[in-house]
Amino acid sequence: MRYFFHLILDGELSADDTGTEFPDAVSARRDALSTLCDMTAERIAELTPPSSMSIRITAEDGQHLGVLSLTFEEVPPDWSTPTA
Repeated sequence: MRYFFHLILDGELSADDTGTEFPDAVSARRDALSTLCDMTAERIAELTPPSSMSIRITAEDGQHLGVLSLTFEEVPPDWSTPTA
């Protein structure tokens, strides 16, 4: 079956019009998670991480299978607290 990974980057949707063949939904989800991790690593290496990145997975029959999502937040250190 063909599955589609629609990318949502900082709220902007980029639809997957091609899709990829997988034997089942579990394989598609596994590949979507790997894709999300790879894309995240690339953006972090470029020092341009998005505030959020998601992949919405749909099957060719239109069934929504779920969303894998990562949210990035930079938390400044508390400079008043001594470190060991």
